[in-house]
Amino acid sequence: MQLNMLVGKESMMKSISISLEDIREAEKLLLEAGGSFGDENSERIQFIQNLKTCDLLAVPGSGKTTALLAKLYCLHKHLPFEDGSGILVLAHTNAAIDEIKEKLQPYCPRLFQYPNFIGTIQSFINNFLASPANISKHESSLYRLDNDLYYNHSRKFFNSLEWSKDNEPKTLKNKINITANSTKGKISAAQKEKNRIDFVYDLDFDLLQGKIVYGDKKTTFRKSDSNNEIAKKEYDTLFKWKEDLFKQGIAKFSDAYILAEWFLKSYPKVKGLIIKRFSFVFIDEMQDLQKHQVDIIDKIFFNNDSTSLIQRIGDKNQAIYSSSKKVKIESVWKTREEQDDKKYKDLIISGSNRLTKEVAQIVDSLVLDRKPATYKVIGNRVLEKPLQPILVVFNKEKRKQLPELFKTIIKEHQVEGRIPLKDKKGNAPKFNLIAWSGEWGDERTEKNKDKIRLEDIVPYSKEAEGKKEFLDSLSKHLQLYDKDKRTMEAVRKSSLNALIHILKLEEITYPSVFRGKAVNRYYRKSKLIEAIRERSKEDYEFFKAELYDWCWQTITGNGKNAYDKIKSFVKTTFKEWFGLKVNAETEIFLESDFKAVQTQFVKKVPENNDEIEVSIGTVHSVKGQTHCATMYVETAYQTPTYESNKLIKKVKDNIISPLLIDNFEPDGIYAKQAKKMMYVGFSRPTHLLCFAALEENVKEHIFKFEAAGWRIDESLSIKSQ
Repeated sequence: MQLNMLVGKESMMKSISISLEDIREAEKLLLEAGGSFGDENSERIQFIQNLKTCDLLAVPGSGKTTALLAKLYCLHKHLPFEDGSGILVLAHTNAAIDEIKEKLQPYCPRLFQYPNFIGTIQSFINNFLASPANISKHESSLYRLDNDLYYNHSRKFFNSLEWSKDNEPKTLKNKINITANSTKGKISAAQKEKNRIDFVYDLDFDLLQGKIVYGDKKTTFRKSDSNNEIAKKEYDTLFKWKEDLFKQGIAKFSDAYILAEWFLKSYPKVKGLIIKRFSFVFIDEMQDLQKHQVDIIDKIFFNNDSTSLIQRIGDKNQAIYSSSKKVKIESVWKTREEQDDKKYKDLIISGSNRLTKEVAQIVDSLVLDRKPATYKVIGNRVLEKPLQPILVVFNKEKRKQLPELFKTIIKEHQVEGRIPLKDKKGNAPKFNLIAWSGEWGDERTEKNKDKIRLEDIVPYSKEAEGKKEFLDSLSKHLQLYDKDKRTMEAVRKSSLNALIHILKLEEITYPSVFRGKAVNRYYRKSKLIEAIRERSKEDYEFFKAELYDWCWQTITGNGKNAYDKIKSFVKTTFKEWFGLKVNAETEIFLESDFKAVQTQFVKKVPENNDEIEVSIGTVHSVKGQTHCATMYVETAYQTPTYESNKLIKKVKDNIISPLLIDNFEPDGIYAKQAKKMMYVGFSRPTHLLCFAALEENVKEHIFKFEAAGWRIDESLSIKSQ
């Protein structure tokens, strides 16, 4: 039966093809007027028409996602498929999924209906594997995966344990403390406490092997079949805590993969059902996936029983995320051709529609993983007036002048007609100043006090950049909301998130029913509003008026007033409505007074003013973005300290560097990390690339940079004084 089903599906897929006429139709919908994917032999057309399992390696700005959208548009014309199967599209972020929906949903509504599924890797695992697994094993749906909530439970669990007394054997609490702080050196008591909670939070529970592991190497902390009676008891204590959370439907995001693995092992027929559901599987931004994500998708769709076509799309050289918060040197994504060079052939898109040839040749010299050997970054963008990349040489004391210098350079190029005043949609072009390292935090010491990071150049906050749903104080919720949105929506959302967070800190839940069983749920924003509406019409109208006032006060620059009003509301009306105790954790969240928070340096442009707006962020924050002009500032991280230190190498009497367009294989992990970060950062601009380097690091090599095609700006150097 299973074999017949798969053979029938394979036959159906062979009957589907994508015509050049379909692609031309997609061009009119997805590309700007006059835009084209090229002739029938172009790299993009070859990919769009390819309906075999393969991997696509595409350079920055190559339009790989747009090419995928065109393929989806063409495939949707064949929906519904004759065997009842559908299309699965996965991406790493919600933003990527939103882009797909925004561009295709008006033209391809069937693509967003059953049996198709378009979502993040996380949402796919949650819906198809993790939540059913938790229902089967713990009789509870994973109604909300929430890292912040899980962290609070980790803290409470650790605090519930007992320290060992003098001359008594070490307890589980002591052993957690020893393991969490064993290699941390001399640190503060507060940092030690954080390390303990982080350790409990990061523990992974292997449901198949009965092990509790920690760290990148998955070192065993405790196991269920331990011969040591005390260790076995400690395993049971930890596992009971974890199991109780699962029974409440509470988990962190990574738990979904643990449950999914258990589900596939326990119910092997599930894999066949998923394969039957999806004939086509597309994964965008493949380089951002972690190993456990790659493994589980392949376990389902890339095996001898699978007839699903699976295509993975991305750029391994842009893989800068990792679970350990370090820049990944080697992508966990190994292409099909790498794994089996006879059966599969990787596809490549080398041409970048974003980059000019002047910028592309520098970006190409920063390629770390050139497999296959034909992988090359080629700049297709042609400007009427070509622009040289600029090396800005700056003195440490003049670092804070870099944003203004960047604006001056942009204005000069706008006057000359080299940089547009408006983009094709009539909006102001994007200008971004970026760096690898943003804040110092606990890393700032007497020894590195003269070193530079982004916060030493402009006011900067990583939290402002990240736009987190939950922050650790009410003050931050009223300052670090999403300022890209020009309405009160973002402030409203952040204010409601603050109230939701307070309810979690107070462990306030509402009763619900799941499969005929009474369960308690934590509040979501919609449920909070519903609960207030159900109290009475007067209470609901009062709350709406208060919420509007908080938002208005916040966006008009009166955050302190909004803070005072919300704090008073929480300690009176909200306390009465929901039975709050206002515990110690809630008091810490509310704080004793409003605390101003440094936010991103983004100067807003008044109307009728030709002032230029420059956004500030880390390389991680701008990955995937397109800028008109980008200034990449080297910053202090690791040893050698700055990017130019890491990538300028002396060979005999000669200086070589990828920054000088040399074929340079860097030595050491830090040099390779620098190469990847600069590859991502340098590949953002459509027009102008500036690299700001400390004078002390490049002054001896200026002539080399000039020879490599850089224009030199020394207006912020000592030489200019």
